Amino acid sequence: MECHINLSQEGSEVSPLRIDVIQTLHYSTGVPVTSTLMLLPMQSIEKEVCDELVHSLLEMGASSDVHSKLRQRVIRDCKAYLSSSGDPIDWQALKALKFPKNYNDAYEHVLRNDDVPDTVTTYKDKLKLDGYEPFYRNFDRRTGVFNGYKLKAEFKAVSPSQLDPFNRFTFDRTSKEETLFDDWFLADDDSRDGIMYEAVLACHALQAESCHNCKVKNVLRWNGGSGSSWQDLLCTMCEATYEIKTKATMEKVETALRYNNIKGGSFSAWCEMKNSKHRSQKTYLVLLTREPTFNRQNKQVRPVTIAEIEKVLPRVHAGSFNTERTCVSLKSRVSLNMNTKTKWFDLPVKGETIYMKEIAEKVYKDRFSEETFTRMWDLKSEVIAKLRKRKQKRKNQVMMVLMSSRESSRE
Repeated sequence: MECHINLSQEGSEVSPLRIDVIQTLHYSTGVPVTSTLMLLPMQSIEKEVCDELVHSLLEMGASSDVHSKLRQRVIRDCKAYLSSSGDPIDWQALKALKFPKNYNDAYEHVLRNDDVPDTVTTYKDKLKLDGYEPFYRNFDRRTGVFNGYKLKAEFKAVSPSQLDPFNRFTFDRTSKEETLFDDWFLADDDSRDGIMYEAVLACHALQAESCHNCKVKNVLRWNGGSGSSWQDLLCTMCEATYEIKTKATMEKVETALRYNNIKGGSFSAWCEMKNSKHRSQKTYLVLLTREPTFNRQNKQVRPVTIAEIEKVLPRVHAGSFNTERTCVSLKSRVSLNMNTKTKWFDLPVKGETIYMKEIAEKVYKDRFSEETFTRMWDLKSEVIAKLRKRKQKRKNQVMMVLMSSRESSRE
């Protein structure tokens, strides 16, 4: 049986691939099945993980025979990740760690522990669409039956050749100083604010909150930084782990929970962490809204929602198409046990000003030098100017909305 995915733009959708077609791949005996999707025995790979990888590849447009070798590499490397395990945590050393008690010092501490390799590979999206998947899974609204893949509206004017991820993405190597400069000064507000709010949440939780699992106080420790995926906070009593994610608004938190399909970090790091834990150890996802609201006591807070992680599946992303890597990079999709979803605590809004730019500049100069900072600033001057212009445009749009609202209320 052969199954071809048509990448033509006719009807603005991909010819449907039924889920039963994917399921005809033989998982138990390893007998090869002739298909343009995959030509690889599946006997030792969990069926759900394999199916998710097939879906993810098709969502990224990797659906032709040109991508067959990549598909084989993805499955092969994912198989290795599933059985990999990381180094055990030194719990005694973790107990002795100190974390700052005010937000500015906490943010500085987090940046000082943010590190990357000396050389980092970054991608560029020729379509300038931030590496997003061009296709999405279409389900019948009435029956819920999977009904193939549809092309997203923003990709409809793009040719099939341009959609090919091998043509769409290019990769460059950048130095550590350039990577950290981009992350701390040029990344979008969501990314930079995410680092800051992780520091704020950790600063508060370590001082004021109990472990959600064992209910003991003063046992939480910050374990963040570049080398600690999936375990931003740890409990030194019951060894529960907490992965922190921030969302712009409470509405976005609720949307993520409603669909229960949250984009996560490195899949290989998840496997290493999970395989090195006891089954009894809990793993939590913590969702924090960056937009404050008022609680029942009429105090301004940021609600912190928590739930146990039920399942993590692999996800192909732009970096997966870098053929120079020895192992395929995979990110993840997280599903939560919704029966465990609850509010952990309210993060109070203290009114403390966090001097993000000044702190980032200080840490950057300490790590590298003032000359390096000046050189990077000059090198990125055009990007900085565009960012300032964009921020001013957004500010003007917000002001126009506010003025329009006021005028409407007067009428």
